[in-house]
Amino acid sequence: YLFDTHFYFPSLFGWLLFPFSVIAYRKAFKLYDFQKIEQIVSFVLIIHLAFFYTQYLLYTFFNIKLDYLYVLTGEQQRMGAAKLKEFFNLIRATGLFSEPGSYSVYIYILVSIKLLIRKNIDILSIIGIASMFLSYSMTGVLMAFYFLGIYLFFTKYNMKKVIALFISIIILVGILALKSEVFLGPIQERLLNIQEDGSASARFQGNISNFIASGLLFVGIGIGVLSDNIKATSALLSGLFNMGVALLSVFLLLSINYIRKWSNSYFPILLLPPVLMSNISFNQIIYTVFFAFLTIDFTNQRIRESI
Repeated sequence: YLFDTHFYFPSLFGWLLFPFSVIAYRKAFKLYDFQKIEQIVSFVLIIHLAFFYTQYLLYTFFNIKLDYLYVLTGEQQRMGAAKLKEFFNLIRATGLFSEPGSYSVYIYILVSIKLLIRKNIDILSIIGIASMFLSYSMTGVLMAFYFLGIYLFFTKYNMKKVIALFISIIILVGILALKSEVFLGPIQERLLNIQEDGSASARFQGNISNFIASGLLFVGIGIGVLSDNIKATSALLSGLFNMGVALLSVFLLLSINYIRKWSNSYFPILLLPPVLMSNISFNQIIYTVFFAFLTIDFTNQRIRESI
């Protein structure tokens, strides 16, 4: 069952760099005031939101489909709305990314980092969450709901947080009301039939039958080894295929332990599951940066909370 395997050194190198990169990022983050870091993250978020909303509004009002990647690289962005069935004429904006799911993952990471630092969500984060809904990506919708749920049930409230939550709910209700036919139509149908959805199947069980048939469920195909018939579409599956059940379990338990120990909190652990289910991998730099942020104890410095 396991054929055409080949060694891919960059993958192995990424795994070997992971622990050293986390340590390096942790030390780098500690060199700066947390408020300065939050400002940098906000600046990056503003850039991505500007590209997303420009793309979304140009198509919505002027029927102009602006493809950033095609202009820069020649690769076309996957903005088509075929998955929305009768609303196929809509745009699934992707910002600077190749498809809306990838865009949503990065926005989720950025707003999560801001939440860790601020202990609150601001207007910029709310606009970012709104864009995840407007991407009409099932990944984006689920991540946005998860983020708001975490904020609603696991943060300590004060007046500013209540105001932020109230604004979030108003914007969310407004988006759902304006686009109710889409969210209560094809998107709701995909969510209710997630076991039959192609994207969800690929994300959660893609190639799993081939992997089990290979007899390598517990040991994996090996870090740095690629196979043509075992390809992962999520971080969790990537780790499973590379390391097997045994080593992946150890890796995840150690990751959770270090997050809890170094951050002095259980809350950052709650922000991790959506990223594990996303289409990035453990050895990508974005995961390494996010994991390093999750391990930082942000209680050592105070940051001004405001809407």
